[in-house]
Amino acid sequence: MYKYNKKIAILFILYCFMFVFAACSNSGSNHDVVFIIDDSLDNVVIKVKDGEKVEKIDDPKIGDFQFLGWYSSNNFYEEFDFDQEIKKNTNIYAKFSYFELGKENYIAFKEDGLYGFMLPTGEIVIEANYDRVEPFRYGYALVTKDNKVSFIDVLGNEFSEWYQDYSTLTIGYVQFSKDGISKLYVGDNITKMIDEQGEVLFQIDSNEDIRVEHISFYENGLIPITVFDEEDDRNECVFYDSNGEIAIEGNYLACSIFSEGIAAVKIESEIIDSVGTRSHYVFINTVGEIIFETDISELYLMFDGIKPTLFKEGYAIGRVLGQLGDESIQTRYVVIDKQGNIVVDFDNDIPVDVSDGYVLTKNNDNYYAIYDLDGNLIMGYSNQYGGYQYYSSTISDGVVVLKNNLDMYGAVDVSTGNIIIDFEYEELMMFIDGYAVAKKDGLYGVIDKDNNIIVDFSYEDMYSVARTLVK
Repeated sequence: MYKYNKKIAILFILYCFMFVFAACSNSGSNHDVVFIIDDSLDNVVIKVKDGEKVEKIDDPKIGDFQFLGWYSSNNFYEEFDFDQEIKKNTNIYAKFSYFELGKENYIAFKEDGLYGFMLPTGEIVIEANYDRVEPFRYGYALVTKDNKVSFIDVLGNEFSEWYQDYSTLTIGYVQFSKDGISKLYVGDNITKMIDEQGEVLFQIDSNEDIRVEHISFYENGLIPITVFDEEDDRNECVFYDSNGEIAIEGNYLACSIFSEGIAAVKIESEIIDSVGTRSHYVFINTVGEIIFETDISELYLMFDGIKPTLFKEGYAIGRVLGQLGDESIQTRYVVIDKQGNIVVDFDNDIPVDVSDGYVLTKNNDNYYAIYDLDGNLIMGYSNQYGGYQYYSSTISDGVVVLKNNLDMYGAVDVSTGNIIIDFEYEELMMFIDGYAVAKKDGLYGVIDKDNNIIVDFSYEDMYSVARTLVK
C-alpha cells in the first residue's frame, strides 16, 4: 500500500512539473501575427511574445482604393482591437473600399422615404437613414438629415459638424476632390473649405468683391475664385491654394477648374472687330506658366462620372469664333489634345463629350451623333436625341444613353452605333462598370449592358451620379 501511494505521489509530482514547465514555456513563446492585405501583396508576419500586444503596420496601399482599417476576420464585421493581448497565432485582415477613389459607383436608393447606399449588385453598404444624399466622390458623400447637411465616409461614419441645409446651392456642386478638400455653402454668403476630418481650412465671405463659382472645386491644390479688380473696374479670376492665398493671377477674364494638371484662362485678344475686343483661352500649368495658346473663345466641360472636367482622357472641347469680314475664318467646334493640337473639328456639329476614342456631338435640335477621333461618322442623327437628365449626354463604359421621340430611354454602343438597350425605360442613367440605374413602371432598379435585371424594380428612387447637367 505504501509503495502504491508512493508511485501515485511521484506521478502527481511529475504531472505538476510538466504542467508548470508547459505554462512557463508557453508564457515565453512567440505567436505569429499575420497581416493579410490582398492576394496581390505578400502577407506581413510579425512574431509577438505571448501576452504582449502587436503594433499596427503602416497602412497598406493598393492603387487608388481607400484603406478602411484592420479587421478580425475576412467578413469584416469587427475591427481588430490592437489593445488586446496576443495569446495565439492571429490573422488580421486589411479592408479596402469597393471602388477606387474617383471611380465610386455606390448606388443611392430610397426606401420608406429615406436614402441609403448599395452596390450595383444590390448589397446594401449603408442603411437608409437620410432625407437626401449626394453620390460618393473621392470617399465621401454629402447627406441631409433633419434639415442639416454633413458628410459620411464609405463606412457610414458621419462628420461631427452639421450645417444648415442650403440644398439649392449645394446639391450637385459640393464634392470632395482627390485633394481631400471640399467646399460647402453654409449660408449668409459664406463658403467654407473643409478637409477630410471636417476641419475648416478657411472660408470666403462672398460679396461684390469676391465670389466662389458653383462649378468649382480643388484640383492640383488650386481652386478658381472670382474677384473684383478695382484698378481695371471689372471681375477677374484667380486661383487660391489650400490656405486661401492667391497662388496664380494674371488679369484673367475667366478660369476653368484644373484638370490633369492643366487649366484654361481667358485673356483679351488683339483682334478687334465690329463686336468689340475679342477674348480667347490660353492653357496654363499649376504654377501659372502658359503651356499653349488657342483661338478658343468658349469651352465646354465634360463629365467623368464623378465631377465636371475640362480634359477627359487627354481631350478638351470648345468653340472658335469666326471673324466678321473674313469668310476664311468661320465659327467651328474643336476637340484639342493636351498640346493644343486640333484633333478633329466640326462646322455645325457641337461636341459634348469625348471618351473611349469617340466624340459625341449634337445639333441645334438636340439630336445626337457619334464620330471617331478621325472624324468618321459612326452614328448619324436620327430620332434618337440626348436627354438632359442625369448626364445622359455622356460616353461612359463604351455606351451612350439616349432618348427617343417618345421620351423613352435606351442605349447605343459607341463603337458601332448599334442599339444595345431598347428604348423601354422612363429613365436610364449612365453605365458604370457594366451597370446602370433604370426606371420602369414608376420604380427604380439596376440593369447590366445585356439588359439583365440585377436589382429588381422595387425602389422609390435611385441614382448613381449627381443630378446636375454639365453643359
